[in-house]
Amino acid sequence: MRTRTWVLGLATILSGLYAGFCVAYALTVMPGLAGTDDKTFVEAMRSVNEATPSVPFALIFAGPVVLGIAALVMHRAQRRTAILLAAALACSVATVAVTLLGNVPLNGQLTEAGDPAALREAFESPWVTFHLLRTALAISAFGLVAAASAGARERAGLALPA
Repeated sequence: MRTRTWVLGLATILSGLYAGFCVAYALTVMPGLAGTDDKTFVEAMRSVNEATPSVPFALIFAGPVVLGIAALVMHRAQRRTAILLAAALACSVATVAVTLLGNVPLNGQLTEAGDPAALREAFESPWVTFHLLRTALAISAFGLVAAASAGARERAGLALPA
């Protein structure tokens, strides 16, 4: 198989993994923590924030951008695929921006000492709002890169028969 097919396939997989991570968090983790007391909420989020920076998470978080750029460059001559990849890349970059400019600074506020109720009050609602935004962007990125991948496979004669 061509390198560009592998790159596009991996970009699709990593985009799907990141979208799935965001959806799972939005549907389970935050609603689950919403019912806890303030101290438990703050301690749980601190623990999650300490565990998140890891090599596997970094690959899932940054992979859609890095591989999205590579896939776009490799498919630039295929107009429809390139347009879909450019849109997917814009959504992926936006997820990173929302995370770094919205969620991460709020995560940092939880490292400060203070009353758990006050820490939670300043954190929970804005963090969830930023997370829902990045979730929508991640889902959009995945849909777009999946459409680009399906179209590229079809044009290359690699699509599954109907």
